[in-house]
Amino acid sequence: MRLIKITPKKDYSLFLEYDDGVKWKISLKNKLSTIIFSPLKDYSLFSKAKLNKFWSAIIWNNKIDMDAANCYYKITNTFTQ
Repeated sequence: MRLIKITPKKDYSLFLEYDDGVKWKISLKNKLSTIIFSPLKDYSLFSKAKLNKFWSAIIWNNKIDMDAANCYYKITNTFTQ
């Protein structure tokens, strides 16, 4: 399982595509009130979500990140390494 594509959406969600065919839209609206993710309320920053292939992470401005494997687990309820 590897995250291969991220598409930010205007409703503060991300459409994630994995190399095994899993595709999912994950909302981050509820995380925007947390200290770590609050800068993403600025849609111009949120829309710059990038894939860090080395770390298999979703990143914004090299300060905010999410683990792609953790997202995969939440989507599929399957743990992978």
